[in-house]
Parts: sequence; C-alpha cells; structure tokens
Amino acid sequence: MPWKISYLENQKIIRTEYTDPFMPEDFLKVIAENISIAKEKQTNLFLADCTDLTRSGNVIDIYQLGNMLQAMNAEIHIKEAIVVMKQKGNVVSDLQFFETVANNRLINVRLFFDLETALAWLVG
Repeated sequence: MPWKISYLENQKIIRTEYTDPFMPEDFLKVIAENISIAKEKQTNLFLADCTDLTRSGNVIDIYQLGNMLQAMNAEIHIKEAIVVMKQKGNVVSDLQFFETVANNRLINVRLFFDLETALAWLVG
C-alpha cells in the first residue's frame, strides 16, 4: 500500500502518509479507510502528508477526487491540511490544483509547506 494511516489521539487528527507509487485506483481505498476511522473516532480533521510523493498526477484524476470528497463532505464536514515539500514542483502544482478543486466544492482544504503550521491550522 502506498499509504500509511495513523490517528493522532491528542489532536483527534487522522494522518495519512502517502508514498510513490500512488495510483488513481488507490483514491477510493484510502478515502474509504479514512472515512471509516473518522466515523469511529468522531473527527473531521485530516492531515495528508505528501512530503514523500515525487510523481505528479493526472488533472482528470485530481478533479474526480474532488467529486468523491464532495459526496463525503456533507456527511462529515472535512477539514484537511496537506503538507508537501516546496522543492517538488510538479507535486506542488498538482496539490494546489486539488486545493482549488476542493475549495470550489466548499471542502475546507489547505496546502502547507511545513507540518507545524498545518497542525496549528487544523486544531485552530
């Protein structure tokens, strides 16, 4: 699996660490796993750690991911911080596009370049 999910008990945050190769078909699996944990732990806070991603995605897949999340957002009111390394240009561009796609669907997603700022925003 190109992801690892953990639960940060003190902050009630579900953290998903993504690694390569992350494929479009992985989206449904990781989303389902995250939503299951969110319901069990009664939280809507998500941290997507994309610092290890190096491959860029496909615009259509990123757009479709926004559609998938929109369907779930009504159920749990997602608040997600995405952390990425500034130096990974294509990955940053893809995640900025995803941030826009999500925000256009009224999903509270924000991109960060460091973990501490992302965590502060999530719990703030």
